[in-house]
Amino acid sequence: VSQSRYRLTQIYRDIDVACAVDTNGEQKKALTQEIDFILKRSARKIVQAPSACSGLVNPLSGLNNLKGLLTVCNTKKSSRSSNTIFLVVFEIDQYQSSIAPLSKEDRGNLFKKIGDIIALHEHPLDITAHLDDDRIVCLLSRNSKQVALEDCEKILHSVEASSFNTAKGIIKITLSGGFLLKIPVKSIEEAIEDAL
Repeated sequence: VSQSRYRLTQIYRDIDVACAVDTNGEQKKALTQEIDFILKRSARKIVQAPSACSGLVNPLSGLNNLKGLLTVCNTKKSSRSSNTIFLVVFEIDQYQSSIAPLSKEDRGNLFKKIGDIIALHEHPLDITAHLDDDRIVCLLSRNSKQVALEDCEKILHSVEASSFNTAKGIIKITLSGGFLLKIPVKSIEEAIEDAL
């Protein structure tokens, strides 16, 4: 009973944090994964909302497209800390055999769920975009290569552990990816090609 009460207290505290107005610029950390997910998802929607009407969002997934990725990247450039930027290109391994035959609605729901899984591991300066049919690109702002690789591994394992509901039934997918340090002299488009 005490464990349930402790968990319930954490959830109540997180709800208060989520609903509170941040008056002193001190962002409190959520203690439960559920509220953390809700906060990250709402923050992502706020960032993407203005771009939805200007052709910067992939219509299938609701994530940024390439133009949206470049726009958000330029917007966040001024607030970047001393962290290093890493570029990751995730591709669905079973795309041709399992995903391409699905309906547009099922593919959209699948990519939205992958975006939600990635959002669980996002930091405030990260950017996620859905470029081609089976490619999701992430710009990760991390203080070391090791931390960035660990976050990528967490994303890969989270997607692999998830089930995706479709009209044809539940499917499981895996991702593979390319990873590189984004150097300032190369454009994002060139970095994406290098990561493939």
